[in-house]
Amino acid sequence: MAHDGQHLDLTLSSFVFDGSHPSLYRDRIGPVEERDVNYDNRYDFHTFFYDCYYDPDAGEVILICPNLLNFIRLVEQAEFRIDGVPTPVGKIRGLSRGSAVRFAAPGPQPKTFSFSHPLFSGEVPISSMHLDAFAGKNAVYAISKDNKLDWIADWMRYYVEEHGANAFVIYDNASTDYPMEALQETMQSVAGVEATAVVRAWFPFGPGGAGNTNFNSKFLHMTMVELGRRTLLGKARAVLNVDIDELVYGRNGKTIFDATVASEKGYIRMNGDWAYAQSAADGEMIRHSDHRYLRNEGGPQVNRKYCVAPEGPLKGKAWLTHRILSRKDETDPNFGFWHFRRVTNSWDYNREEFDADAMQVDARLEAAMDRVFGPRG
Repeated sequence: MAHDGQHLDLTLSSFVFDGSHPSLYRDRIGPVEERDVNYDNRYDFHTFFYDCYYDPDAGEVILICPNLLNFIRLVEQAEFRIDGVPTPVGKIRGLSRGSAVRFAAPGPQPKTFSFSHPLFSGEVPISSMHLDAFAGKNAVYAISKDNKLDWIADWMRYYVEEHGANAFVIYDNASTDYPMEALQETMQSVAGVEATAVVRAWFPFGPGGAGNTNFNSKFLHMTMVELGRRTLLGKARAVLNVDIDELVYGRNGKTIFDATVASEKGYIRMNGDWAYAQSAADGEMIRHSDHRYLRNEGGPQVNRKYCVAPEGPLKGKAWLTHRILSRKDETDPNFGFWHFRRVTNSWDYNREEFDADAMQVDARLEAAMDRVFGPRG
């Protein structure tokens, strides 16, 4: 049953080239030999911009784009209009794996953004920012594709009960297992949640595989985090950036949000460990609560995650997927997170392994799962 609160279902104001001319294909990056075998199938060749929004404080209309690369020539050659008024390109700023193109708005509350070029033309509505919906909230952000709705509900419930989260934003990457209405209904059904947003980020995610070429070609994930800061979460009390298969725990009794707000930089970065579950009976879905095991002697490296106070000392700094400032940002020993091995569709690689001889039940993990989800029957 839905609860009272602010709930947004948002479609980004985007534009995608049709590929009718070679100039409307984004250049690939990196050496050919470094590209994953599925590189071309997953690479974003055609998205011009993800979103076109109005920033009333700056008086600007801003395009958030994947890395423009060769498309910058198209920007320089095109003509742009805001509400029919010719508008020159202002500043073009690089983002991590993306670009921001700025235009001075001719008046307040502009409605339409149009553009023309010998090879393409179009018009899109200008999106609004929704910062007030999440102002002062303890918010959790994720990007998701076809994660099971029970997993999402469990993930939310954990953060509400263990850390006092009361707002959640999910950028959905073209899920096909359920309609967006079902996702929004699931998010609204979790007790204690005061604000939610489902954002339809229906663009290529980017190549898989290791190596800088593949990582740097994943424009979407990095750019959506920064778009979330700019248009939804910039006034939140604190924001935790974690995936559906990641749950944060503390060692000192404090919530991650309270500790982040109280920290010197308003920013806590933490290490993670893989958590493992035994295989389930045929037909049964493995959930977070089935994970009770850690490796005896550590395991594969887990990318670090973070929580930040948007209006704290790092206000205005761009958000990245795993950090804000530097890869060398210190981690807080009072916090860590579990990366749940079997809460996955194995879209990138198979995560079903379980080596009983290399694992043992972890007391902290088991206690947390029992506390939130109840002891296993």
